[in-house]
Amino acid sequence: MRLVCNLLSETGVYSILIKPKRNAIARSKGSQALRRMILNYVKDRKGFLERYDSPRQNSAR
Repeated sequence: MRLVCNLLSETGVYSILIKPKRNAIARSKGSQALRRMILNYVKDRKGFLERYDSPRQNSAR
């Protein structure tokens, strides 16, 4: 997950919405993007999950 967060961050994506595993912790081993995503999930879990579950704008529906 750290690699994916880093790649997305390098391409300019600021708001990363990947649901963390149950045992994920905010010690990111140097990945600011992963740390920001996990802290965002911990601070506002309900809001994070609402955005995570909402339909994407670029979906084929």
